[in-house]
Amino acid sequence: MKINANRRSFLKGACVGAGVVLSSSFLEAKSEEKATRDFLLTFKHNMSFETANEIGIWQPLAMLHSFQTPYNLKVMGNHSDYSISNDSYVPMLHAAWRNDSANKELNVSFSVKTHYTKGSIDMPFKMTNTDANTDDRYIRTDGAIANIASSISGSSELERAKALFAWVAKNVKNGENASGIRDIISHDGTSIMRGEDISASSVFVALCRASGIEALEAFGLRLDSGRHGIGDNKQELYSRSVIKVDGEWIPNDVILATKALQDSNGARRDILESAFSEWDNNWVLFNFARDVRVGRDNSLISTMQNVYGEIDGTKLSSYAITHFNSVVG
Repeated sequence: MKINANRRSFLKGACVGAGVVLSSSFLEAKSEEKATRDFLLTFKHNMSFETANEIGIWQPLAMLHSFQTPYNLKVMGNHSDYSISNDSYVPMLHAAWRNDSANKELNVSFSVKTHYTKGSIDMPFKMTNTDANTDDRYIRTDGAIANIASSISGSSELERAKALFAWVAKNVKNGENASGIRDIISHDGTSIMRGEDISASSVFVALCRASGIEALEAFGLRLDSGRHGIGDNKQELYSRSVIKVDGEWIPNDVILATKALQDSNGARRDILESAFSEWDNNWVLFNFARDVRVGRDNSLISTMQNVYGEIDGTKLSSYAITHFNSVVG
């Protein structure tokens, strides 16, 4: 299978006059729906500036994790320098240009083996209750979330988590990943959560935290429809989650469950059960982080799931996933 995609940035504010064009592509998703799949991802950035003293690009990278094994990272371009960091378990590459060249180019590629995972998952770091349940700006545990959580019970922590998961899958109407600030609503139009770069996974994590269950969002990139054939094969930003029950981290994909129930009018309830403790291998994991500090002045961004850029210290582009134009063959 070969996948080609192009992405164009739309600039904001003072950056509009800079004449910037950026594009990204994902190439050669190899292998089929087996226990382990092997992908090669290539991100291409081509920028043209009339004037700029310093340009920086921060590219998220695949995390080393029990779910996946990244390897063979290659970096090419006419950048002045680049560095790789993993602060707070957020792997990223930073490339900088400090020259008068009008055209800036950066190609980042890496391979990753992704492993179908079900039941439990190893985490690359140890977390305390405080670490895993921080009051992120947009993952709130009060208001509507608190009311919903208090109305759902279970005979055990695991059963309550399953009930919360099922509630999200059945009730969230617009749970797909979307850039920007928005409301996530139920099928009857009631607002459940408002925030930036949130999804059904955000709702599930918030409900778990409101119920005293440790939970984290997991941010990455979905490459195709996977073993269940839900959705199309376009590449898209995609969030999953992990929850800690009885000392084990359980992988969840509530967006998959939500879409399966809606697309099949409830006929695919088998996916509701499997998606509670499953990560399919059609996805590349970047990190588990919200409210990430990045850039020259440590700008606070909601997630490190997209490429982030700055020109002379000013944010370059929103890099919304809706700017993708994909051809799959």
